[in-house]
Amino acid sequence: MSFNIVIDPRYPCDSVHQLFDREELFKKAQITSTLISDQFSVEKTVPGEVFLQQDSRHEFCSYLAYLGKYEKDKVSSVALAGLSESFGRLKDSMKPSASLPDSAAPGGPCIAGELRLFVNTDGDLYPCERVSETSEAMKIGNLRDGFDLSKVDRLINVAQDTAENCKNCWAFRHCMLCCAQSDNCGELSADLRSSQCSKVRAQVEEKFRDYLWMREFGVPYDIMN
Repeated sequence: MSFNIVIDPRYPCDSVHQLFDREELFKKAQITSTLISDQFSVEKTVPGEVFLQQDSRHEFCSYLAYLGKYEKDKVSSVALAGLSESFGRLKDSMKPSASLPDSAAPGGPCIAGELRLFVNTDGDLYPCERVSETSEAMKIGNLRDGFDLSKVDRLINVAQDTAENCKNCWAFRHCMLCCAQSDNCGELSADLRSSQCSKVRAQVEEKFRDYLWMREFGVPYDIMN
């Protein structure tokens, strides 16, 4: 059993962490968490000060637990799962290979609809819950007719819109941009996708730093996932 938590950073998060630590239902479940997306909202979500303080504390405790400086059973399971998932993705993307493949895609796009298929009340199909339900570009079929494979293929290969930039980007394998970040009010926009590249590279650099100092402190490579 798995649970995906969408957290609103305008409010304190301690109660969310406590819920998943306290209830027996969640003890052996796989937990993933993410912040609410305001990409398609007129009103932007500004994280509250209390949320930032509590979230930073949970993240810091999870790092200490990996370093063996703090007991894991005293750390939020949500925070531990988030750190484990982050290191797992990084480790997978850093696996050595003898050569580059003849063709490849950046690391962001998933196979649209395979893992987190979202169905709205009209029976329309979308890749996941984080895309806009009002966007025709994100609609990949409906319950009556099934998947529109041409639209699935378009979303999987959204990086073709910025192919030359992607080919020359050092963060190619670590990219986190998918079709949602290219959605410009119902149309896929290369300019909108490109405008977020510097932010992605900064996030990847931060993950590298976290990974390296964890290694320097003696955390075994094999358990960082």
